[in-house]
Amino acid sequence: MIYPYECEKCEEDFDITKDYRDAARLEYCLVCGNLLKRLWTRTEIIGAKVEEAEFNHGLGCVTTSKNHRNEIAKRKGLVEVGNTKTDTIHKESEYTLNKKLSWENV
Repeated sequence: MIYPYECEKCEEDFDITKDYRDAARLEYCLVCGNLLKRLWTRTEIIGAKVEEAEFNHGLGCVTTSKNHRNEIAKRKGLVEVGNTKTDTIHKESEYTLNKKLSWENV
């Protein structure tokens, strides 16, 4: 997870990446050594589930929910790979390629 911090002494901002189990660990300013203040991020309630905004390394941006992640992936022409069967992935890939080729021939 990426956690935003700020130094109240030198007014520097930092994004610190650490495991969620280490979220309570104190962090110190890299510039002046002062104790950093953690800035709290917006959370969203989706049904009965709370999700925090997080940086998605695969998409290269911050996502706030599974639906948001899927929207961004769709805009970028990406398909999430996971439990999807290989045949389904190949069919989707072939369909997308044919669609792009048909637009190029217009």
